[in-house]
Amino acid sequence: MKDKRFPTILGVILLTVILFAGVYLSTKTTTFLSKASNVCEPINPQITNLTYGSFDFSFTTSTSCVTTLVINNKIYQDSSTVSNTHYFKIANLSPSTSYQFHLISSGITYSRPEYSLTTTVKPDSPIPASNLAWGKILNNSGGPVSGAIIYLTIPGSQALSAFSNRDGNWNISFATSFNEGKTDWFSPASPVDEDLIVYSPDGQLTQITNSSDNNDPVPDIIVGQNYFSTSSTVSLNKDTLLGSGTAEKN
Repeated sequence: MKDKRFPTILGVILLTVILFAGVYLSTKTTTFLSKASNVCEPINPQITNLTYGSFDFSFTTSTSCVTTLVINNKIYQDSSTVSNTHYFKIANLSPSTSYQFHLISSGITYSRPEYSLTTTVKPDSPIPASNLAWGKILNNSGGPVSGAIIYLTIPGSQALSAFSNRDGNWNISFATSFNEGKTDWFSPASPVDEDLIVYSPDGQLTQITNSSDNNDPVPDIIVGQNYFSTSSTVSLNKDTLLGSGTAEKN
């Protein structure tokens, strides 16, 4: 019995079709993975609120993503479950110690040189008297904006930040913040100009210059408006905020 063989021309055609199909599928897979990695890549990552035992880390993504932070094999959860804004609060660290961490964003690991820090010394001086910057983030309709990142830059201090809660309220404590040299607590001079930058979950960026003697409270910030609201709707009082502060207890 003779072996059954495909005609030469038919075999060549089949091989050609298989080759092009493989190349096409490979290209589509690469493109999909490339897009997946780009949309959840951390944008504008910031280390803020650095102390002798803690720090905050925040960034945005171009779409809603699930993110976690890993430091010393310990996993920290994002303050937002799935969002474009991401905020982590890291505590229980050692003074004057260097740390390296990495992010996992929608299944992709990001390890970069800037994902590192050294905690401050633990001051011998007592924690200063409470001094807060606090306020509320609103949308154009007057509703609260939850999950907004607020960055506050004031001369002489480490970078500061906060994350608005479901009522749009936020607060930053100067009592537990450190000076720029990381050698002692920060004591703000008053009055001094400070910059407020707000990243909202809908991707809008709001920038406002404020005076430090206008922090108790900061007037309402409306997303997309680079000026303060003329009326205040802040529902919290200072005593409530102090009760929920994050002062160091080590």
